[in-house]
Amino acid sequence: GSAQLVEGFYKLNLRPYLEAIENSITTHLFSDDDRERYEVEFDFEGLLRADMKSRFDGYRVAVTSGLMTPNEARALEWLPAVAGGDKLFMQGAMLPIDKVGIAPTTPQPGEGNDSGT
Repeated sequence: GSAQLVEGFYKLNLRPYLEAIENSITTHLFSDDDRERYEVEFDFEGLLRADMKSRFDGYRVAVTSGLMTPNEARALEWLPAVAGGDKLFMQGAMLPIDKVGIAPTTPQPGEGNDSGT
């Protein structure tokens, strides 16, 4: 589709020129001190963004596999953070990553029964 054409054009045609321009800016416009503090890099995130369904599927996989927090995914879409969205989750019961593998503490039959029997 068109997304693959744009990505191919970027990788095979634009990228080598852009890297040369980045290097030229760094070499010719920055002082020695500036080169240590700053980095020049073109941002083509908007151009290379996948369609909405592909992006959201990627976020879903990243969030449910503990690679990205919900708030990190929201930030990539310019959405505000939500309460509790800075925890990593794992697929399954969607537990916070620090709770995975911990047995639930539910009372067993006969425990916590103060009936005196």
